[in-house]
Amino acid sequence: MSPRYDETLLHAPGDLVHYKNNLRSAIKTAKPIVEQAMESYHEMIRQIEESELWRN
Repeated sequence: MSPRYDETLLHAPGDLVHYKNNLRSAIKTAKPIVEQAMESYHEMIRQIEESELWRN
């Protein structure tokens, strides 16, 4: 841990709450984007597999 992080934990617990809230917000924002990317990836793999079957 960096000294600044230790200082935040030890001297400003309110900052930790703020940090956790920001982290939760970032996760909430990123989750649908990651899920959509994974769905797109799986669809691309499915299409590749189907095209391979068609060729053989």
